[in-house]
Amino acid sequence: MARTRLLLPWLLAALSCLADSVISPPAPAPSRQFELGTTYKYSLQSDVFLNEAAPRPAGKTSKSVGYGLRAAAAVTCLWKSPQDPLNRLFKIELSQVHLTVVPADAPESGRSEHASQWDAASQLPLYVLQQSNEIVKVWSHKESPTSVNIKKAVASMLQYQLTPEDKQQVDVSGRCSVSFKTERNTIRKHKTLCTHPDKTQYFNPNHIQSPTILTKSTSLYELLPD
Repeated sequence: MARTRLLLPWLLAALSCLADSVISPPAPAPSRQFELGTTYKYSLQSDVFLNEAAPRPAGKTSKSVGYGLRAAAAVTCLWKSPQDPLNRLFKIELSQVHLTVVPADAPESGRSEHASQWDAASQLPLYVLQQSNEIVKVWSHKESPTSVNIKKAVASMLQYQLTPEDKQQVDVSGRCSVSFKTERNTIRKHKTLCTHPDKTQYFNPNHIQSPTILTKSTSLYELLPD
């Protein structure tokens, strides 16, 4: 019997933010990142796929199926410290949230929307306080934890830096090992080994029924000139 391997990165941690507008200039001008009072719009995409075990028997091809989350986000910088421009208060809003169900190899145009609770997702904002690019405080309205966590995932994407470093970082995925690498106007953030106080690995006494959960996320930031 073939064992199915479940690759289930935290949906919220794997969000890929594709900027619709310039969100930051190239180094060295960190003080001008996220202009005060300006709203930046993003397209959010997150996919979770169930992958068949590999290697497959000769003549058999593996398939990946799953679902995806699509949304539009707006990030506004409401306050910035005069002493340290990396100490900032953000407002995060979501709209046009919907679920899609597709094979992994289907193009974006071939994805179909699926009715879900996201069709009535709250558009109330989330407020996030950053100090030195690290989130230190979050304020939310009374809404579902899932809706709040999606907005926290957007906030997690705002935790990046212009210098290479390996460190521990806390975000919506929990405490993770994070590696920042920079090359010219590109920043790559690789996140692994996330542990969350509310989410633990489940093990079935019958090992063949225990999924293997791997968590990893890679975010690519491109710093564009004015």
